[in-house]
This record gives sequence, structure tokens and C-alpha cells, in this order.
Amino acid sequence: MRRKKHKRSSNMVLMYTRNAPNAELKQLQLKPWIIYGALIVFSILIGVIIGYFIYEERIWETAITVNQEKTQLIQELETKNQELEQKMNASAAEYEMKISGLEEEIKLLSNSLNSSIKNEEELAQQLEKQQTPTEFPLSGLASMEEAEEDGNPICVFQASEGTFVLAAASGIVDSVIEDAVYGNKVCIDHGNGYKTIYRNKGTPQVRLGDSVIQGSQLFSVTKDNTQLGYQVMYEGEYINPTDILAING
Repeated sequence: MRRKKHKRSSNMVLMYTRNAPNAELKQLQLKPWIIYGALIVFSILIGVIIGYFIYEERIWETAITVNQEKTQLIQELETKNQELEQKMNASAAEYEMKISGLEEEIKLLSNSLNSSIKNEEELAQQLEKQQTPTEFPLSGLASMEEAEEDGNPICVFQASEGTFVLAAASGIVDSVIEDAVYGNKVCIDHGNGYKTIYRNKGTPQVRLGDSVIQGSQLFSVTKDNTQLGYQVMYEGEYINPTDILAING
């Protein structure tokens, strides 16, 4: 019969001693699988640590890259914001200049309009004054007598030879006809409700439809026609000429 062979168990001996004088040398027997297991665990730990550092490095690189991208994006946005602000400021300054220019133009136009209105008002007043028969109807001194003819008021002037019968206001010659008492009669319509009538023996110097201004000559006074009959009508009714006539001297 064959004898059964027994497997020999091999152990690892770990010898150690203390760092001291006369220290005894001690030994520790370890099973191989414990050593192998410890080496495997140690290797795994080393791998984990190395992997952790590699992974952490990648995380930091990614974080740094993201941070750099964010910083760059913020800088680009700030640059664009500054450009927009500059454009807005430039546009605002330009608009302010335009508004200022328009305000100045409006001011000038307003002044011009006010001046035009004032001039028009003054011109209207002048025209109204020129069309209102307030002026003396003779170019020189004359005596005057108030009278009535056919129940209507009339001023009879005794003029000086060499003077002229003048239009008391501007207007249109409404009629030039013969007059049974004074020889000739000129009527002027002043366009504002007033009409003036000039009666004289002289030759009329105007014709029907003529435009006359205040002071236009209607008759020349000679020794044969020194008398002038002057009448004023308003809205178709005779009024006393002295109520509106400006008599000087």
C-alpha cells in the first residue's frame, strides 16, 4: 500500500525587534493568503487614491475651463454693454442737440410769428384808420359851417384858392355825378360801412371805380369853387361829419 503524502503548509515569518538595547528578536508567522490579501487591498487602495487624484485633477481642469469661459463671456458682455452705453450716450447727445436746435427754431419761429402777428395787427389798425373818414377833407385851412340839406347833416367848408379837396379815407370811387346845388358830386365807399360825399363846382379828378388812398386829390380849388359840401354816411344813414372828423387848427 502506498502511503498518503501530506501537504506541507508553508508560513511566512515576519521578524521584528524594538529599537532598544538588548531587545529580543521576535517573529510573527503569517499565512500566505493574509499577505496576498493585504497586498491586494493595498494595491486597490493605491489604485483608488491614484484614480481619485486623476479624477480630481480633471474636475479642477474642467472647473478652471468653465470659470475661464464664464470670465470671458462676462468680459464680452461688459464690452458690449459699454459699447451700447456709448452708442446710447452718443444718440442721447445727438438727440439733445437736435431737440435744442428744434427748440431754437421753434423760438425763432414763435418770435417771427409774434412779430408777424404784431405787424399784421398794426397793418390792420393802419388800414382801418386809413379807411375810416377821420381826416380833414381839404389840404389847407378853411372855415366850416354845420347845416342840413334835405334833413341830412352837412358840413359846408369855405376853402382857400390853390388848395385841394382830399379824400378823407381810402376806398373806391362809388359814383361821380352832377350835383344840382354844388355842380359835381363824388362819392367814395370805404368798405367798412362808411361812405363820404364831396360836393364841389370844380372838375372831378377821379372816375367811377378808381381806388383812392387817404389824402388823394378829388378837386382843385380855384376862385370859382371855394365852397365844399361834405357829408358822411354809415350803414346807409347820414351822420354828422363832425362826430368823426379830426379838425386841426
